[in-house]
Amino acid sequence: MIQFIDENRNRFSVEFICKTLKNSRADGFITSRGYRQSKARGLSARRLRDAVLVERISTVHRDNYGVYGVRKMWHALRRDGIDIGREQTARLMRLASVSGKGKGRLPITTRKPNVPDLRPDLVGVSSKPKARTSCGWQILPMCAPRQALCMPRLSPTFTPDGSLGGRYQIPCVPKCCHCKLSTRRS
Repeated sequence: MIQFIDENRNRFSVEFICKTLKNSRADGFITSRGYRQSKARGLSARRLRDAVLVERISTVHRDNYGVYGVRKMWHALRRDGIDIGREQTARLMRLASVSGKGKGRLPITTRKPNVPDLRPDLVGVSSKPKARTSCGWQILPMCAPRQALCMPRLSPTFTPDGSLGGRYQIPCVPKCCHCKLSTRRS
């Protein structure tokens, strides 16, 4: 509330602000006399010690490459002869806006990235589904370049266009070595 009075004392008097806040709150509020006493009092011993320790913590953190967390910072301050508790060290580190660095973790590879994969295919294996030749046999993409390994069609009446017209009506591609031997033309 002291900060609120400090911000608005240029527009209204301290007495008016305190009287208005006292009337609007049921549990009472600070008086103008209490406000002036708190401003004249100065900083407490704890705040003075905290200011000194925050500077010391920032120095130790910077000297140790910014990697010390609460536990190591607490031990470092104790080694320097400063009597301080671990929780107090954590509170002062939060005030100084410093924190330790976590261990480097491996990336989780099961989550798919949102960007397309632009890495080159060094193995030369296509990830496309199995294709079918004109005679209906499946081509496996794991063969040498410009060759194909064919597998027999699923049913003798299947053709690539889905019709049930005769067997092997469409000639196979010339690179398909197994289909050349097994196709018949009538």
